Amino acid sequence: MSEPVRLQLFHDALCAWCAVAVERVFALERDFGGLLSVTLRPFPLRPDEQLVGRPEAAKVSRRLKRAAREPEGQGMVADLWQGDDRPLSSMPPLIALEAALVQGRDAQRAFLRKLHENALKRGINVARRDVLFELASTVGLDVPRFALAFDSSATVRAVELSHREALGRGVRAIPAIAVGEDWLLTGARPLCEYREVVRGWMQQHRDHPRARVIH
Repeated sequence: MSEPVRLQLFHDALCAWCAVAVERVFALERDFGGLLSVTLRPFPLRPDEQLVGRPEAAKVSRRLKRAAREPEGQGMVADLWQGDDRPLSSMPPLIALEAALVQGRDAQRAFLRKLHENALKRGINVARRDVLFELASTVGLDVPRFALAFDSSATVRAVELSHREALGRGVRAIPAIAVGEDWLLTGARPLCEYREVVRGWMQQHRDHPRARVIH
């Protein structure tokens, strides 16, 4: 193949199962070397600001505790959703990730891992602007450049467009990965299953792509 296969991972920075999938997909990318290229695509589960009530917070906490049983989820706690400073929306951290991408893919990934660490393992509300800027500084981002991108309406539109595109492609639950523009796999799957899906796509004739949804 002349170009690497593109794998798009639709995710939310506050989603525990997305954090599990992120680590598996990054491992997959390392396994395939230059044959696979992973792109992070924002899919806000909470696009609008709305207070998360206690019953919903309890449901989210239960999902997080299940994700914590996975090897990639070790150390996760439900504190983010059980305290009084719960995120109102998942848009701010996703916008911040798009702003970090201006400084390179590696910068974005380091920032995402820092968000996961603080939100899912320390229970810190990473949807707050002050927290986002502090974390951007700790991973070595150029903060003035980050701030410019974070406050840009174009960055917000990029997140919104990604969300609309995913919905148009049939994404209703995340994590979800699109392989080579035409295969869609939803849910956090074992690494071996991701590997099999990518190998299967590579075996298909690129001149005759056929859309598939793998449930």
